[in-house]
Amino acid sequence: MNASNSRQYARACKLGTVALAIATLTSQVEAVTSTVNLNVSASVLASCTLSVANALNFGAYSAAGANGTNPLDATGMVISNCTPGTAGYLTIGQGTNATGVSTDAAPVRRMRSGVANYLLYNLFTDGTRTTSWANTTITGVTITGDGLDQFTTVYGRMPQGQSVPVGSYTDTVAVTLTY
Repeated sequence: MNASNSRQYARACKLGTVALAIATLTSQVEAVTSTVNLNVSASVLASCTLSVANALNFGAYSAAGANGTNPLDATGMVISNCTPGTAGYLTIGQGTNATGVSTDAAPVRRMRSGVANYLLYNLFTDGTRTTSWANTTITGVTITGDGLDQFTTVYGRMPQGQSVPVGSYTDTVAVTLTY
């Protein structure tokens, strides 16, 4: 072996020895792991939406005709949608034209035409129109959320025999969902 070959051989041996030493060290080192638990959480809040499906429109009232002896009935509808399990209740205010003796527990609602013409009406929770729908917890309609739209009918009645001038009569009542 000449001197040049001898040096190459020596270099190769050194590299081989270093590689063998690294491989030996690597195989002797064991992998170390550490594990932790990551807690995951969320809070679901009670939430609701409320909208009007259709307004309560009595249509034509005829005090000299059919409504002289018969009340005029109509219905409206509100839609509530609450988080499943959310308990609440719907109440209806006295209206913007309520009489001076009107209260939240016993509203005396009126529609108005012009400055001083009024037409009485009542709102009820039932189709037989026997349970007044007022603006208190006791007189409200209970709902329990299920995540779907819930349709609640508002039953209205205008008493018979009201003698009022011709005109367009309106009122606005606040429907409130408390949960």
